Amino acid sequence: MEATEARPPVQIPVFRDNADRSAWIRSELKKQDPPLTLSALSKKHGEPRFNLACQALAKPLIKWQSIIAFELGVKPQDLFPERYGRYGEPIRGGHKKK
Repeated sequence: MEATEARPPVQIPVFRDNADRSAWIRSELKKQDPPLTLSALSKKHGEPRFNLACQALAKPLIKWQSIIAFELGVKPQDLFPERYGRYGEPIRGGHKKK
């Protein structure tokens, strides 16, 4: 990931479901300067397929969760808390056991 100017911290809301989180992420990416889409984000990080960045919204793809969080100026474990353990480690299988 390339170094960029420090961004002001983004306040992450509590999401009712994954669809809400996905919509919020897309909205926040569009607020960036320059505005980003998941497709542009994929290309920016050397992935020609839009799918992988988009799939990270629905299932645990650690690399893409980290890239999306970096672009928003937050930690991946704050953006996808159910996919990380108490100490910030990714959870195998991607979800905390209830």
